[in-house]
Amino acid sequence: MLATLGEAMIDYSGLPDRRLSERLKTVVDSFIGQPGASIPQASGSVEATKATYRFFDNKRVTHKGLIGAQAEATWNRVKKEKPAVVIVAQDTTSLDYSSHKQTSGLGVLESEYSRGLFMHTELLSSEQGVPWGLVGQQLWTRPVEALGKRHSRKERAIEDKESSKWLNGLPKIPETVSAAGTKVVMVSDRESDVYEVLQACSVRPDLDGVIRVSWDRALAHSEGQHLFEMVHNQPLKHSYKLPVQGTAKRTEREALVEVRFTTVTLNPPARPAGSPKLKPLTIGVVEVIEAQPPANEPAVHWLLVTTLPLNTVDDALTVIR
Repeated sequence: MLATLGEAMIDYSGLPDRRLSERLKTVVDSFIGQPGASIPQASGSVEATKATYRFFDNKRVTHKGLIGAQAEATWNRVKKEKPAVVIVAQDTTSLDYSSHKQTSGLGVLESEYSRGLFMHTELLSSEQGVPWGLVGQQLWTRPVEALGKRHSRKERAIEDKESSKWLNGLPKIPETVSAAGTKVVMVSDRESDVYEVLQACSVRPDLDGVIRVSWDRALAHSEGQHLFEMVHNQPLKHSYKLPVQGTAKRTEREALVEVRFTTVTLNPPARPAGSPKLKPLTIGVVEVIEAQPPANEPAVHWLLVTTLPLNTVDDALTVIR
């Protein structure tokens, strides 16, 4: 697949003329074999290096155009192959350019001393996890004055917070893909556990979601009950052995994990005045927890919410996978 990526770039480059598309193919082909190389290293000659820098400096070469064209190519592949399920994974990467002292236009990253960009990518893959292409990407800088505002996050509407990236990153699925019967499932980590994101997945007929839980949300129509306790108190539905890769802080092992699942109705969180009104949300939740972790090590523990069907053990195992 990598060998044909440059060729595919010509048909789906998002660029205004053939010469720029050809140059894009050359740049992509240069980096395929050595993605960690610098531009001069990947280019291989002074002339090619200058041509690559001219390409990046061309005002007709835009991020929006390139990504939009790649999204079109990826969705066209889905439409052509008609898979039963595809996965769209969202996540954010920090691009740290702190050592590039002469670079302008950068923002702060995780600390006041680091400078760079944030990149939030939506990657589509097959149900088996084979990447097929990008279907969206956002780039932004964080101003220095934004540092330290975390404590005031509850006072700001979601449109004014970086967490809006998760809403903006929900895939824009062509009607032709939905009409062909392909189910699109958005998968994301704890940072995306935002009520508005859960709600958006629950009301879209063309999209389902599997999101790792971060917040122990209050349940609607209950006296002080919360999500974590509710699912953990469900009867054991299934158990299996899960291979756990060893790290410096974790023992390599086969963990015996227990599976519990249920459906709950979440109580909507408070939002600042003027924000769209949130409603109680009925959603499935799956818990995977290690029964007997090694001494002095935390148990494997996943808590997942989903809009996918959750009626049987097989449904729960699909969500976990």
